[in-house]
Amino acid sequence: MATPTTYGPRDKNAFQVPKEYEINGVKTQSNNGNARYYLLVDSVTGDTTIKTADGKLPSSAGGNTGMDRVVGTIPKDGVFKPVLGSTTSQETQYFNSAIGQKNVKNHAVITAQNAGAQNAQQLIFPNSAKPGAGQGQNTPPGAAGVSDADFK
Repeated sequence: MATPTTYGPRDKNAFQVPKEYEINGVKTQSNNGNARYYLLVDSVTGDTTIKTADGKLPSSAGGNTGMDRVVGTIPKDGVFKPVLGSTTSQETQYFNSAIGQKNVKNHAVITAQNAGAQNAQQLIFPNSAKPGAGQGQNTPPGAAGVSDADFK
């Protein structure tokens, strides 16, 4: 059995909710301001925990990670599970939506890749085809050309 690791540094690879997005054909404005989220991906289960960096300073500059808030978790084969009393209604709406789940999972693949995971796609998208010769090893389905810049 593999030794569990958590992929996802707090101070790199930030994730932001788009300013505007569509849920079931309805345009929605985000009121999360400039909230900076980061993802933690479990190397064994593929579950993704969403946290917000409420301690504004980076850890390397003495930032208090104890002020960071757990927003919820997306199991690799499930739907968003908010933390009661911690997650706002708008966060719940976004992370429960198809677009929110897709964005988080695609970003989770990038997070795991950046941390050195060799199986990032299979970890987050367990039902995706294994890459063969000539295929991009850890490119999430439908995310060709996705980079960190797409999420900043």
